[in-house]
Order: sequence, then C-alpha cells, then structure tokens
Amino acid sequence: MTRQNLLPILRRRTVWIVLALAVLLLLVSAAWMDKTAADSRAEIDRVYDEMDVHFLLNAGRRSLSTGFTIPIHAIRRIEHWEFFEDFGCSPLSTGIMTSATGQLLSSNLLTVQWVCDPEAAGIRVKEGELGEGFWMTQDYAERYGVSVGDLMPVYKATRGAGVISALSREIPVAAIIECPAHGVYMPEESFDELAKWRMGRDAISYTMTDLHFSLKKEYNRRMSEIERKLQALLNTPNPYDRNRDITVNYNASEIDGMLKPLEKSIASAEFFGKLFRTVLPVVAYMIEIIAMLGFRNEIGVRQFLGERRSAVFFGIWLPSFALCLPGYLVSAAVLLATPLGPHAPWVMAAWHLAGTAALTALVTGILCAVKPLDLLREKEHE
Repeated sequence: MTRQNLLPILRRRTVWIVLALAVLLLLVSAAWMDKTAADSRAEIDRVYDEMDVHFLLNAGRRSLSTGFTIPIHAIRRIEHWEFFEDFGCSPLSTGIMTSATGQLLSSNLLTVQWVCDPEAAGIRVKEGELGEGFWMTQDYAERYGVSVGDLMPVYKATRGAGVISALSREIPVAAIIECPAHGVYMPEESFDELAKWRMGRDAISYTMTDLHFSLKKEYNRRMSEIERKLQALLNTPNPYDRNRDITVNYNASEIDGMLKPLEKSIASAEFFGKLFRTVLPVVAYMIEIIAMLGFRNEIGVRQFLGERRSAVFFGIWLPSFALCLPGYLVSAAVLLATPLGPHAPWVMAAWHLAGTAALTALVTGILCAVKPLDLLREKEHE
C-alpha cells in the first residue's frame, strides 16, 4: 500500500487522538475505582484486626433500677465462652454462718466473695495456694483461729439463729492471702457450690450493676452474631425480646464511625466502576464507528477505480485498527508506571481490544459491500 493510499486514514488524527483518550480514560478510571475499593477493603480488614470491641451489660428496658439480675450459669457461660477476654463484674458475694464456739450468732455471719481475676484484684498468696476452699486474709484467719489446711465449719442457718443447724459442711482453708480489702474469697466452682447449698436451689441469680468483657480480636467480624448469642442467653432468642431483662451494649457507635465511611467508599467506587465500564466502552465504540464511516468515500473511490473489495477492505481496516492500538499501549504504560498496575483491568482491556478489532472490521466490511456509487452519492450530499 502506497503512502498516498494511507493519507486519508492518517489525516483523521483528531479522531484517533480522541479514541486513544477514551480508551485511556476507560482503563485508568476502571483501575482507579478498583484500587479505591481494594484500599478501603484493606483498611476495613485492618480495622477489624485492630479494633477493640467492649461489651457492657446494663439493666433491661423493663427495669426501673440501675442494677440487673443475672443467673449464675449465665455469668459462668459468658466468662468461659471462647469469644471473650478481660471479663469483670461487680463483686459477687454470699453470706454463710460459721462458729468456732458451737453457737451461732449474728456476728458469725461470714461474707464470702468471688473475683474473676485474683491478680487484677491485688490478691497475693502468703501461704498455701489459690485452690478449692477459702482464701482468707490474715486477720480473718486469726479471728477464726484457722490456718492453711484447717477445716472450717459452715452452717446453713439464718442470721440471728440461736442453735446450730443440722445441715453443716467443713470447707478447707486453701490460702492465706494479702489483699487491698480484708475479706474471704473462693474460686468460682467452690463459690457456686456454696451458694447453691446455702440457698437450697440450683438456679442462683445475683443482682449487680457492672458486668463487662471484651471480644477477642479474632472474633471481631462476628460481633453481631455474638451479640445475638448474648441476647438469646440473657433474654430470649426471640428478636422482639432484645434487651428485655438485660441490655447488651457494645461500642457500636465507635465501630460504625470507623467502618461506615470505608463501606461508603467501597460502595461509591463499585458504583462508579460499573458506570465507567458500561458507558465508556460504548463511547469508544461510537468514536470507532464514526471514524470508520468517515472512510466511505475512500472505499467508494477505490472500488470505483477497480480495486478488489478484499484489497480495499484490508487497505482500510488494517491501518485503522493499527491506529486504534496506541490508546491501549499508552494505557498499559500509564497503568504499569503508577500504583494502579496491580488493579489494572487487563481482562476488560483484552475484551475491548477484541471488540475494537471486530467492530472496525464489521463496519469496514459493510461499507465494502455497498455499491461504490451509493457511497460516492452519499458523500456528495454531505
């Protein structure tokens, strides 16, 4: 093909530049939106991995007081659930009667406490170990005349009773402790058994004002599911009973403040990404169609002068397709030279390039199939 035959194709440089810019805009904008969405997803993953989710139980919506009553089995279930850590609550205590003289008096009422974290409560062992039984400060041990290993009798009796009850137990002194608050403590299993024995029933409940715990970070993504589990445990599985007896709170506002902007950014990027992928390819194809229709006079003249249709077809289509390629090459160079490279829509670019080849061939073929005089007359009427 001579240079003179290429001149009509090369002269339409404005169309080819516009087409290249349209392809560049298509691929770069798609990569930019994908990168924006990917960066927001990565930031959401980071937030989920690092954020602290704290649960706090409060009085339910049917209560008029600040305290709430919770079954002991629910306390233990929450404490030992694999989801939680840093469990804490207001002190749990139960009162029992004890006597070293054989006579029960109101002054013999002993308050036994349970703490979920002895170390955090400042309990240090002076003698013995924090095993099953009583943990006593030194003053209590001296008051009752016991030491580590001694058995301490306790009675199931009411305050002020004048005689010893027939129901009694002997509980060992497991440890002498130092503690900021003077008192007697027990580990949870012993504490629960003592409370059940004293109250004569298995379903023990305590009224408290504070019960808090944190979600382990590996379960952060399941916080809504875990909140529903807590609702089912503390209220009922029925969604209409949420927060009925005990309100289950966690720092949802803080978490939403971190996640909602990122979720909106992802939604926006996905919306505009779909919009660009829908509109810009059509724009590029329309420019290609306009460019190819601009050669109808050239096709008519060549065929009128006796050039074979196949020669005219390839003489128009191949150079035109070659001039469509710079847009893709420039786009690839820009994407690879910038942080957009890992998010480049290479599959879309390949399909669009194939569509360009097919569309330009189709329009060129249609024009070559039209009678030359029809093409020339259409040119004359313009």
